[in-house]
Amino acid sequence: MSALPAQNQAQDAADEPELEAVLQAANWYVQLHAPDCTEAERAAFTEWLEQDASHRIAYERMEHMWRDLDEVSPKPALNALEQVLTPEFKPVGRKLSAKSLALGITLVLGIWLGSQSDTASYLMADYTTAVGEQRVIELPDHSRITLNTYSAVDIDYSTAERRIKLLQGEVLVEVAKDAARPFIVVTRQGTARALGTQFVVRKETDATRVGVIESVVEACKVKRMFSTAAPECVILHANQGTRIEDTYISQPQDIDANALTGWVNGTLAVDNQSLADVLLELERYRHGRIHFKEDDIAHLHVSGVFPLNDTDRALEMLTTYLPVDIQYYTPLLAVVKPR
Repeated sequence: MSALPAQNQAQDAADEPELEAVLQAANWYVQLHAPDCTEAERAAFTEWLEQDASHRIAYERMEHMWRDLDEVSPKPALNALEQVLTPEFKPVGRKLSAKSLALGITLVLGIWLGSQSDTASYLMADYTTAVGEQRVIELPDHSRITLNTYSAVDIDYSTAERRIKLLQGEVLVEVAKDAARPFIVVTRQGTARALGTQFVVRKETDATRVGVIESVVEACKVKRMFSTAAPECVILHANQGTRIEDTYISQPQDIDANALTGWVNGTLAVDNQSLADVLLELERYRHGRIHFKEDDIAHLHVSGVFPLNDTDRALEMLTTYLPVDIQYYTPLLAVVKPR
C-alpha cells in the first residue's frame, strides 16, 4: 500500500452489510423466487431495498452468486438454515421447498463468509470504482490509470520501480517515460511490464488478460515460490494480447485495440460474439444479475455497439437483433429467454 490518499473508503466501509442485513436479504431472495410471491411482497422488498445502501449491496451479491446454485444439494443445508435464519426473518405463512431453503443458506454463508476476504481487500485498496463507474487517476510521475467498473488497485512507487497491484477489475495504463524506474502491473497470475506507453490489464476469476494499445509490453507468469527457473514471458506489440493463468501463458494473439478500450467511452463493441459472452460482459456494468441458460442461447451471436452506461437499453437492443425476450423480476434480476 502506498501513501497516496484513498478515496471514498469511509463511506464504502459504512455501507458494508452486517450479518443481519445479509439474513434479511437471504429471506427476501427466497420469498421473491417463491411461486406464490405477491405484488405486496414485491413492493415491500423494494421499500426494504431503499432503506439502506447496505441492503442493496447484500442483495446484489446474492444475485451474482446465483449462477452456480442449480447444482447445490438441498438436504445438507436444511438444518443449517434453521440455525441461521432467526424467527423474525423467516417467511410468514409459507412452506418453503427444500431447494429454496438450500438457496437461502448457501447465499447467506457464501456472502457473509466471502465478504470477509474479497470485500476487505476492495475496501482497503488505494483506489476503487463502483459497479458501472470509470475513474481516471493521475499518478505522481504523470502516468495515468483509468479504472473500469468495480475495480480496485494499490499503488506502490519507490526509487526502484513503479508498481500497480490490480486487486480486481480492469485498468487502462498510460505510462510516462522513466528509464530508471520500470512500470509494472501485478496480479495473482503474473505481471505486465511496460516497455512502451499504453496497455490494458484485466483480472478475471482464474486468469489475467493483457492487451497492448501502443508500443510494447512484457507479460510474464508469476514466479512460483522456491522455483529457481526464470518466469515464462512473452513480448506483446500493439494490437496483441495474452492470457495468463497460474500454470500457463498464451502466445501473443491479435486483438482489436479499439474494442478493447471501448469501455473508456462507455461502449461495448462486438463482432459476431456469442450472446452469452455479451450478456456476461454487460452484467459487469449492471447492479444485479442477468440470468440465462447458456444451452438455450448457444446458437445466437451478435454484432453491434451497445451502451455500458444504460444496460437496460443495451438489453432491449438485443431483443431487436435476436429472437430473445427479457423479463425483469426485480430491479436486480433480468432473465433472458429465447422466443
